[in-house]
Amino acid sequence: MSDRASAPDSGESAANDGRRRKTEEFRTWLFLSFVMAPILSVLIVSGYGFVVWMYQLFAGPPGS
Repeated sequence: MSDRASAPDSGESAANDGRRRKTEEFRTWLFLSFVMAPILSVLIVSGYGFVVWMYQLFAGPPGS
């Protein structure tokens, strides 16, 4: 019986879980928006530039 008295209320626990999840989602959004998106953009553009550079190294410049 004493275990039941010391257990937190299920409604309070659900509210804490909801707040914790919302905070985690916000941090994930910040990370994806301000860290991963810029890094991926730079990597994609530089990767494409590298592919074009390698192609031109073997095939020659455009128009030749």
